[in-house]
This record gives sequence, C-alpha cells and structure tokens, in this order.
Amino acid sequence: MEETRYEIGMKKFREYTANLPEAAVGQKMSDPLDSVAPEFRKWIIEFAYGDIYSRPHLDNKERTLIVIASLVTQGMTTQIATHIKRGLVAGLTKEQISECIIQLIPYTGFPKVQQALTTAKSVFDESNQ
Repeated sequence: MEETRYEIGMKKFREYTANLPEAAVGQKMSDPLDSVAPEFRKWIIEFAYGDIYSRPHLDNKERTLIVIASLVTQGMTTQIATHIKRGLVAGLTKEQISECIIQLIPYTGFPKVQQALTTAKSVFDESNQ
C-alpha cells in the first residue's frame, strides 16, 4: 500500500527531530493552534515535509541551510531557533550554521544577522554544541 502524504511527511519530520526533547521539536502534534486552526500542523507535515522536504536532489543538511537563510532574511527568530536545532540533528556543525547566517550580511543587513547569530548562540549553548 502506498504511503500517504502525511506518512511520508512524518517520516521526514522525524529525521529532523530525532533525539530532540519534545519541547525542542517546535511542531507538537497537539498545540494551542488546534482551537483556531485544527488542521494547520497536519498541513505542515503533508505539504512542507511530505511534498517539499521529501523531494530528491538535496540532503537534509542542505535543505536546513536554505530554510535557515530564508528565515533569517524574514527575521523569524522563533522559527530560526527551531530550524537550527533541526540542522544540528541533520548533522550540521555550529560553524556551518554560523557561516550560513554570516553569508547573509550583504543581502539582509547586520541587524537581522546579529539577531540570528544571537539566536544561534542560545541554541548552541542549550545543546552544548
């Protein structure tokens, strides 16, 4: 029997969250958004992880660097922390993550990069990386 988009997405999601405590995962299956958008997390799993993250040609480390870069340019601090944690699970080093963020200075500016590096430092400190 063919796997559903949700099953494919959950398999990929677990690759990015293996060994993380539940509080660090950032995508709890039951969360406060359930009362206003009960299918929201399901859509993230199906679309982002099932359809996009599961595509061929890029590995989990490469995808995570792309996501971190995108989030830095948008100033999405909470999501940056979540994806830095996932990047560490995917096998990125703190130096690779830091360099990814530093590379964005000419494109997004010092304030967003400083904010992202501060977030990265907090994640590294928490994870003892």
